[in-house]
Amino acid sequence: MKTLIKWTVDQYHHLIETGILSNHQIELIAVDIIKMSPEGSLHYTIASSGADYLKIFFG
Repeated sequence: MKTLIKWTVDQYHHLIETGILSNHQIELIAVDIIKMSPEGSLHYTIASSGADYLKIFFG
């Protein structure tokens, strides 16, 4: 049986600060460190358009 580590935000930030996870695209969701999917062109386009809209809306 596998035993998984339940990470805290402080532990996650410590891993990032020490450089252990610097070459990985990861995120902390709830208590699990998850490998992020690569950003595709559709995701980039939508995120970029949304950011542009927010800049116009909020100044």
